[in-house]
Amino acid sequence: MAKLNIQNQVKVAEYLECYVAREGYVILQKDYAALEPTVLAHLSGCPRYQELYGPKSNPNQDVYLYVGSKFPQFKHFLDYYDPDNPTAEGRDECKKLFKGDRAICKEFHLACAYGAGINRIQQTLNNKEIFLEREDVEKMHQEYWQLFAEVKKYQRRLIQEKNRRGGWIKSATGMPISISEDKEHDILNTMCQYSGHSLLQWENYFIEQEKKRQGIEMNPWINDYHDEMMFEVPIEQVKEGIQLLIKTQAQLNDMLGWDIKIKGDPELHLNLGAIKCEDYEYSEEQKLFLKELIA
Repeated sequence: MAKLNIQNQVKVAEYLECYVAREGYVILQKDYAALEPTVLAHLSGCPRYQELYGPKSNPNQDVYLYVGSKFPQFKHFLDYYDPDNPTAEGRDECKKLFKGDRAICKEFHLACAYGAGINRIQQTLNNKEIFLEREDVEKMHQEYWQLFAEVKKYQRRLIQEKNRRGGWIKSATGMPISISEDKEHDILNTMCQYSGHSLLQWENYFIEQEKKRQGIEMNPWINDYHDEMMFEVPIEQVKEGIQLLIKTQAQLNDMLGWDIKIKGDPELHLNLGAIKCEDYEYSEEQKLFLKELIA
């Protein structure tokens, strides 16, 4: 019998929309933008990651089109998507025309980022019904790590740190992370996930202090959801809650002092389905209700 995992629920709108705010309340939600890659960009200093997530990065970047545009197999991306100076129109047109090719680049990038080798990458692609010749996977793997060579160097530094410290490394916030020998290949992902989660916990601490100080009712709904937080807020305190999240994110960035800022925009919702399902549509009445709350 399968166990319920609230951190990894099936994205079925009809099911998720059963999770609703109480009468007189709405859900105030914030999802960090690319939290773990932002952490990696700061820690590794990789110039490619800086292009994607750094302080001077173009907001129209798409990491999967960016990666694909560097491979000869996907040079047709360049007809629409300029990796050095992308436009929103070109990015969106490329995503629409080459959805399948972008999916290949997405699965490949994620597999590499999780430390997968060639065999695992090919199996991952096959499981997604993406079938490439092994020699193509090998070549893409080689080209990928040439592209992100500084990330690979950072990975080696982490392994050296783990060996020097006797099996542990320090997170971005200074907390110890234990790394077993059989998980050494996943050390990058472990560092980024642990560090990202620590940042979310720090902001939750700031939120707790600030809401008490201001007298704002923000009930934790699912306030530790990977890189996302959700609170149940009374309708009459919506605007105050939004400003509080803006303030605590600024506090987090001030505490870190990084050139790269942690980003995330507060949003209002009525149920979990609207938050987790990209194609979810509110009724016109619901849209108007939410719009009026922040007017």
